[in-house]
Amino acid sequence: MTEAIVWILVSFFIVLPAVILAGKLAWWAFRMVFWLCIIGISIAGAAWRGEMKV
Repeated sequence: MTEAIVWILVSFFIVLPAVILAGKLAWWAFRMVFWLCIIGISIAGAAWRGEMKV
């Protein structure tokens, strides 16, 4: 029984930081994609408006 508790604690301390790290990486990647989309849309919109004026 004690071995099982030790294994659970060890796996918990290994898995928890990995999950937190993966979450941070996923959030960072999501923000990067989000900003790239906004920048791309604004550039495309500006180019489209420029074409419309001409």
